[in-house]
Amino acid sequence: MLLHLKQRFQAWIGVTNRRVLTVSKWNKASSARRKASSVRNKASSTTRKASSARNKASSLKNKKDSLHAVG
Repeated sequence: MLLHLKQRFQAWIGVTNRRVLTVSKWNKASSARRKASSVRNKASSTTRKASSARNKASSLKNKKDSLHAVG
């Protein structure tokens, strides 16, 4: 009887541990996904900023050129 209880307890612990491990794997995976997504967002934001800066510089240059052309 005692042995039977011990085996059932060990089986329950095993299942619980497996669940805990699965949950922790899911958490790790989702945190990795979040990190990757954040890295992608940062990269695209940086690209956008650089593009915006280039456009600004280009428009300033065009303004300057048009002023020279008029003068």
